[in-house]
Amino acid sequence: METQLEGIQLEGKELEEAREMGTRVERDVLNLSERVLTHLYGASHTHDIHSVAVVPNNMKTLVIDGSGRVIGVWQDPPGICRKPRKGEK
Repeated sequence: METQLEGIQLEGKELEEAREMGTRVERDVLNLSERVLTHLYGASHTHDIHSVAVVPNNMKTLVIDGSGRVIGVWQDPPGICRKPRKGEK
């Protein structure tokens, strides 16, 4: 049985542009996340990126592993990669 999603269906050029933007955002965020983890844990790190949360008001990008833990943070300003602070979500 197929589940129907409710929402407003984009069409035509608007759908195409939205898909292109989504693809770009996903690629860029995953590349940034990998860079953060490489700087924090080394090129041979074994961390798995499960999801990424971008917090625009703070200009933070949180890299999250499969168990829901924040394993790395990009914060700009000041333009730093860092390990998460205790309790950071």
